[in-house]
Amino acid sequence: MVSLHTPAKPVLGLVFLGLFWLSLPVAAQQESRQPSRPRSVITSGQPTGSPAPASSLPADSQATPNQTRSEINLAVAHELLDLTGFPSLVKQTIIKGLQKEMRKRPDMSEISSFVRDFLQKRISVQIITEEMARYLADKFDAQELRQLKAIMDTGAGRKMFTSFDTLPAPVRLREASYLEIFDEQETIQFKTFYRLPVFQKFSDYLPTLFQIGKQSFDEQYKLQEKEMFMEKFRQLQEESPQP
Repeated sequence: MVSLHTPAKPVLGLVFLGLFWLSLPVAAQQESRQPSRPRSVITSGQPTGSPAPASSLPADSQATPNQTRSEINLAVAHELLDLTGFPSLVKQTIIKGLQKEMRKRPDMSEISSFVRDFLQKRISVQIITEEMARYLADKFDAQELRQLKAIMDTGAGRKMFTSFDTLPAPVRLREASYLEIFDEQETIQFKTFYRLPVFQKFSDYLPTLFQIGKQSFDEQYKLQEKEMFMEKFRQLQEESPQP
């Protein structure tokens, strides 16, 4: 008969995890939800010509006769999120932040890999994407979202979504060093679409969009928390030596 006392320490760590989760210090949570618009990153070397007019940016999403305006907006918002991979980046940023904090605590470090693997399997990027898409569809119309797709499909646009630290949030755009992530051609691209109102608007909403993604992550976690406890307990039972 397997002793219930054998896995006490790891299970205790899981008990603490529920309380610990609520205070997880993900860096993005410290950003303002409505920051002022950035203006300092573009230097006197910025292009003197007018930026490409919004109407000249391609629109590859076409509405069908039976779609409502909100349905069109939502569809294009999904396309934008698929292009940037932002929902997946949110998921990975939170999991990495959680694992880093767990490793600092002796009572939780030994289960950090288990928690990471469990969350990788059980947290749905599709659900995060849906919540984010609804927010974008409410804040932007279809034409603006198509403009953002055109921007994000450039070399500079793709590079901005390779990691949390390169996201075009206002707190980063205010730093002149932000331009260092781009090569020469990408810098030209960035300086062009930086001046577009739709890009400024998107950068203002980005911190809140991240928070929506984290909230979706948290809600999924709470639904899966009991199963995570049970799975870890079953694993410990299987690993315990038989008498």
